[in-house]
Amino acid sequence: MRNVDMKKKSKSGEIKLHSIRTLEFSYSQDAINKKGDFNTDINFKFDFDESKPKILILSLRLVFTSKDKLPLGRLITENTFKLMNINIPIDDNKINIPDQLTNIILSISYSTARGILIEKGSNSIFGNKPLPIMSFLPSRMKQPNTQ
Repeated sequence: MRNVDMKKKSKSGEIKLHSIRTLEFSYSQDAINKKGDFNTDINFKFDFDESKPKILILSLRLVFTSKDKLPLGRLITENTFKLMNINIPIDDNKINIPDQLTNIILSISYSTARGILIEKGSNSIFGNKPLPIMSFLPSRMKQPNTQ
């Protein structure tokens, strides 16, 4: 058995979900009548609140289409995270977020969007077909769309 000095704790980083906002939610009449699956296009953008450098903002945009490419709806959310004991380097006005932190923040934001979609889209295809569980591994993702 090892002796461990419990008083010597290293400062580990901490992330807190500070706020969740739904910026837009809309769906078409087709989404109410539609049965079956739908496609989801996911775009995201990270930003910092320059007045509060330990605040990281993730905008998540989900656009839904039918299998035959008809528009069904869209959801845009903004999640704000407080970062404690985590340094995010900024080079040439670009945020360099470590892959592990990207995965955590995207996963939390996507799961939150899943719940919002089920609640707000309860009388449409979105209430009956929740978004799948996903892992966001930055090395496997395309470059994010900043629009």
